[in-house]
Amino acid sequence: MGKLAAAGVTPGSAVGAEALAVRAAYEVAVRNELPYFAPVTMFPGFARATAATIGDLRAAGVAAERLETLEESGPDHAALLKCFQEQMERVLVADRTLLLQAALEEIRAGADLARCPLLLLDVPVHSAIERAFLVELASAAKELLVTCPAGDFRTLDNLKMVPGAQEDAATPMPKYSSLARLGFYLFSETAPPEGITFDRMAVLLRAPETYASLIEAAMRRAGIPAYFARGSRRPDPSGRALLALLACAAEGLSAHRFAEYLSFAQVPSLAQDGAPLESKTELVPPEDDALNSAASAFARPMPNTSQDEDGYQLKDADKPELAGALRAAWKWEELLVDAASRF
Repeated sequence: MGKLAAAGVTPGSAVGAEALAVRAAYEVAVRNELPYFAPVTMFPGFARATAATIGDLRAAGVAAERLETLEESGPDHAALLKCFQEQMERVLVADRTLLLQAALEEIRAGADLARCPLLLLDVPVHSAIERAFLVELASAAKELLVTCPAGDFRTLDNLKMVPGAQEDAATPMPKYSSLARLGFYLFSETAPPEGITFDRMAVLLRAPETYASLIEAAMRRAGIPAYFARGSRRPDPSGRALLALLACAAEGLSAHRFAEYLSFAQVPSLAQDGAPLESKTELVPPEDDALNSAASAFARPMPNTSQDEDGYQLKDADKPELAGALRAAWKWEELLVDAASRF
């Protein structure tokens, strides 16, 4: 860098390059040399986009004369590139490309780099000037070790052009934390090892009326099949009792299934004359698709399941039901013993 210092040139920054691009765009626009970009020159992002484009063109070694022969935006880019270079020479500021060119000339002039090994730790090598600098650096250094993050294929392709380069393609094992595995496999072509399948996972929401729609949208965008339910309060004893009765009939009046039916305390009550009570059917709509009212489902009173000191369901001879629940058979174990003795 001694040559730049002797000439009084100061290394610039990304903000400085953007400022020079703004000045160059203004002067070129005043001279009416931007017919293609004229509709967008006043947009806030034009200066940053211009600075990025000029930086890429200079790093790739594209001359302004070559751009003038292109159609559409070619002449506009050539005018911006020329004016940008004039601005740098005027204010004595060097951009990144000029700094790499100066460093390249220092190496070619015989800079002593063989005294110690060099390490480039995940340094991106994407442009032509960066590749040329790396080639010269590798030829002048005693030892050079370059690491590249997984997925940076442009750097890997440029590293292969270094004479005498030896590639070590060993893939590091990711750490066992979920965040480390996500960072390792996010942009990697390597498939992550199989873990727990989606059908064995569950998401519990404390406030489903608030977060259910967000979870549903996230699952849909990720392509993950999901089933949404209200949650689990307790199994419905009447439904389980009906299933036990059906199983009892299917198994030839199994005593085991009949005992299971009685254990649910869902024996129907009879009227005073012994006839079945008149049923009053009430349609209850499904609630799985009404997640926004899930809070009300947990606020419903639970049926009374109080028991006496012997562990039996309490009965009320004066009422066919107790606290809204059907009565259980009184001393139903004795009923089972009597039924077993008669067969």
